[in-house]
Amino acid sequence: MFPEPASAAKFVHDLAEHNNGIWIRDEFGQFLRSLDQQSHLAELRDYLLRLYDGQPISRRTKSDPVSIEDPALTILGATVLETFKACVNAESLVDGFAQRFNFIIAATDPSRRASDFPLYDLRRHDSAMREAWHGVESVPLHPIYPVGEGAVSVFKAAFKEMMPADDAVPMSFFRRTMFSAVRYAAVFHILSGDHGNEITARDMGWAMRMIALHLEDTRQLLDDYGLGELERVVRRVEEVKREIEANGRICKPRDLIRRISVIRTANEARSLLQIAGDKTKSDA
Repeated sequence: MFPEPASAAKFVHDLAEHNNGIWIRDEFGQFLRSLDQQSHLAELRDYLLRLYDGQPISRRTKSDPVSIEDPALTILGATVLETFKACVNAESLVDGFAQRFNFIIAATDPSRRASDFPLYDLRRHDSAMREAWHGVESVPLHPIYPVGEGAVSVFKAAFKEMMPADDAVPMSFFRRTMFSAVRYAAVFHILSGDHGNEITARDMGWAMRMIALHLEDTRQLLDDYGLGELERVVRRVEEVKREIEANGRICKPRDLIRRISVIRTANEARSLLQIAGDKTKSDA
């Protein structure tokens, strides 16, 4: 289990001690907002970006330097939907940083009554769960998991079928969500008890079920934010981009920050430029 980071510096030290761990964080929206509001956490955004890409993380301190090769951290963040929207605005949601997370919306059960208590007795399932988990633990781990041709075919077919046709999900969101397919396929490969090392069509099929869930919930999340507002920002980005390129220059993030008040960071500007570019290609 990964401990709660008190600062960016402490995060690096904790990661060195708990690499390949899992961090379960309640009120994750509040944490994302704190990255922009608290100076001692400002560098944490960059560390999380490097974690996503698996890049080495190092930090030089007065006492001793810390360096982590092959860093990895699984993050499970939970937030009430209304609270999340209060913490993360629409422009921040399309930021490349936010797009590196996969979203799941846990809808309220419409059949549940106020008098129902969520108390579940799982003792009768204990032995079956332990046996199943022991089976997972017996699966050998391989240094490399090549993706088989069958899995590639499943991925290609799903990519075409799931591709947003109405801008309900920005292409940049879609592509980053699809990147998770191989990770999910590897997880399902092990959970299914497959002792081989090749990712199969079956593994990728299960992975695509998760991807479909993420895409649908991402679309719902963006709808709740009001894509109309985001669409207006993207259109303004397109206008500025056309004006600058008409003068023989390349539109850069700082151009958007100077001319569009709702864009505050270079990451937001880069993501909006990418969305505008993807939209232009799809219109063409």
